Amino acid sequence: MGRAVTSLEESVRAGFAAFLAAVNRERPFAVLCQNDVDGLSAGAILTRTLRGAGWDGVVQSTGKGENPWSPAVLEQVGAVRPGCLFVLDFSPRPGSLLPGVPTLLIDHHRPEGVPPGAVLITGYGEDPTPTSGLMTYWASLLLDSSSTLRWIAALSLLGDLGDKAPFPELEEEIGLY
Repeated sequence: MGRAVTSLEESVRAGFAAFLAAVNRERPFAVLCQNDVDGLSAGAILTRTLRGAGWDGVVQSTGKGENPWSPAVLEQVGAVRPGCLFVLDFSPRPGSLLPGVPTLLIDHHRPEGVPPGAVLITGYGEDPTPTSGLMTYWASLLLDSSSTLRWIAALSLLGDLGDKAPFPELEEEIGLY
């Protein structure tokens, strides 16, 4: 028997579904993730899920001192000419990213703002606050309800919150070993 789905999980999936419904799948997606455990976990989960659902696209993590608003990063991502952009595990801020490209941010940090026209899925302010990797995992279940990527979400929890993180995904994964 499965566990109950929380309202935050439902909200994450609803926001993800609405974003995907407005995306042009004829052009590649671009995933931009932070280079820490949580960001890389979120990037791996989302990229594997989208590719598994037949989408084509690229993933890029930032280097030291870079962020999605860095000109060099924007130039690299823009060169792909993506149909949509996913920005994972960066503190959201209001600066423009790729104008005209539908953009979804999934993040657990305190938002300073949201780029013009972008959509933000956040866990900030929730108690407990889920990691970006965990929220990305919840979103991925919309496209693959039998996902085997829960262990990657558990890594994001371990990396950001430690082994006492109060989420069943961590408990379930640790219990498997």
